Amino acid sequence: MATDQVANPSSQKSHICTVSGCGASFTRPGKLATHMRTHTGERPFRCDLEGCLKSYTNSHHLKRHRSISHDKVVSTQIMCTFEGCGMVFYHKYNLKRHLNRSHNPDSKPFKCKDCDESFKKKFRLQQHRCSHGSPAPFECHLCPLSYTDYHKFHKHLRNHKTYNCDCGKSFSRWSEICSHRRKECTVKKVNKCIICGKIFSTKANLSQHALVHIEESKREIHKCPYLDCARSYQRRNNLNYHIARFHQKMSDKVQCGESNCGETFKSKKNLKQHIRIVHHGLPEKKRKPRKPRKDKGKSRKCIYSIMSGIENTARLKMLDTAEIDAVEKISPA
Repeated sequence: MATDQVANPSSQKSHICTVSGCGASFTRPGKLATHMRTHTGERPFRCDLEGCLKSYTNSHHLKRHRSISHDKVVSTQIMCTFEGCGMVFYHKYNLKRHLNRSHNPDSKPFKCKDCDESFKKKFRLQQHRCSHGSPAPFECHLCPLSYTDYHKFHKHLRNHKTYNCDCGKSFSRWSEICSHRRKECTVKKVNKCIICGKIFSTKANLSQHALVHIEESKREIHKCPYLDCARSYQRRNNLNYHIARFHQKMSDKVQCGESNCGETFKSKKNLKQHIRIVHHGLPEKKRKPRKPRKDKGKSRKCIYSIMSGIENTARLKMLDTAEIDAVEKISPA
């Protein structure tokens, strides 16, 4: 028996974003609240695993992060079946994202309503909408500035962050609190290694030194996900650079997009300087003179000896008697 279907009022997108130029709408107030965090930069859901600083706008993204980054199981590796690819992933979400970005060039769901342009990512559409007169989608709630790029917006939010010293004083910049701790602060926090007792000037140096006491088998190793490639790295940035250069064949050179130019440069910094001077006619920025090294003319320890606290005897044997005496005066045993 046929029945008349009645539209569910809750399915209507009645909850609309109030930020000018956004226009996003949702069926539930909770989804709207989650969406508003993309404008304010708030990320209340933080990973509680020690040493992980990741945070997210909703609990689903945090749950996915834990399953991908911290619950890896080697037996559940998934390989991309696209011909000539061979990349291996630990989770189906990573494989799905890889397929949409790398092997589906026609997948551009975000279309501009004022022209024929379409984009793979929503924030690219938001940036493009600014060329039609729409306001920037990311507005700072603490000052009148706004941004089209989320990463620049998130970087700007750090300008409003305050850094608190152990003595009770607060500073707006990290460089100011570092200078305060070196020169003025009377409360000295000792960064001492609990294993060997070596003392360091900063917490970052202590954390780097702690890697010396970790067994090599227990250290986090970032392996290359491509088949028939046995390269591995201790830092994620080194792995990303390896993939870009040797597997994706990306060149470090960037080309100037100005009309009738086409010059190439080794870095984006050089490209920006070229556009600033040649195409905009602005004067070249003068660099500040480098300060002389504090240990200029003195014998220095190698970085291995500094981080591990173990003297490099092989190097000391190569020094003459006078140099050995200078090293012992600088760093007595």
